[in-house]
Amino acid sequence: MIAFKRGLIVSCCLMLNIAGYSQNKHSKIGKQAAQEYVQAALNNPTLEIALAGKLLIKDSTLAIHIAEPILFSVYGQKNIVTQRPYEMCLFDKYWVLRGTLPKESDGGVFLIIIDARNGKVIQLTHGK
Repeated sequence: MIAFKRGLIVSCCLMLNIAGYSQNKHSKIGKQAAQEYVQAALNNPTLEIALAGKLLIKDSTLAIHIAEPILFSVYGQKNIVTQRPYEMCLFDKYWVLRGTLPKESDGGVFLIIIDARNGKVIQLTHGK
């Protein structure tokens, strides 16, 4: 029994060392490499050519998944969640999302417009 416990402990230690080693094998991007990737992307319109007018954000579910983290960050999750259900419309390759409030409620709602071709936020506002 003691030999089994010792073997189990040794096995666990080996697995922890292997796990730690495998995690250290992965390189980190680093600020310099990130800067180079961004510059290369900005100087190369490959994505725009590849999409060529196609929609990157094809449906309302994806539009919500993109908009909500931004809205939560800027206006607070509790505030935005109370504005469900959202009104949304795809118009001329732009997703227009707006919050709603019950008829008797005071206050304003958010409005976010996202370019469906590339995910860029075109407008972000909130009424009072």
